[in-house]
Amino acid sequence: MEFISLASLSAFLGACLMKAGEKFSEKSIETVFEHRRELADVFTGLFQQEITTLGLNDSATPEEVKKQLKAKPEVALQALKKLADKPELLAEFNEQLKKESGGITINAKNIGQVVKENYGTINQTINFS
Repeated sequence: MEFISLASLSAFLGACLMKAGEKFSEKSIETVFEHRRELADVFTGLFQQEITTLGLNDSATPEEVKKQLKAKPEVALQALKKLADKPELLAEFNEQLKKESGGITINAKNIGQVVKENYGTINQTINFS
């Protein structure tokens, strides 16, 4: 199995979630995976086939991932379906994302749906300590 970096995994997941109407930085996703390695391993295993299909490797940039997904939109739909079929995994990822990025949440009702126009929302709370 080819090594998939956290940056590549984060870029892939960020691009797929953007297709579901959610936008947030790949860096936020990468931070979650850096702090929760076991969660990163689960996501890597879940999306290994899609990442391999797109030909992504350790040096993949977010722009490259978006370009590949645009050329093969069925890969993003397949990935979103996998995520939608695992609501407990999505909930855990969402919880960690909120902790790491100051309150950003995924609007889970959009996951697994084809969004023709990006009208998705991001709920964000900024906490000052």
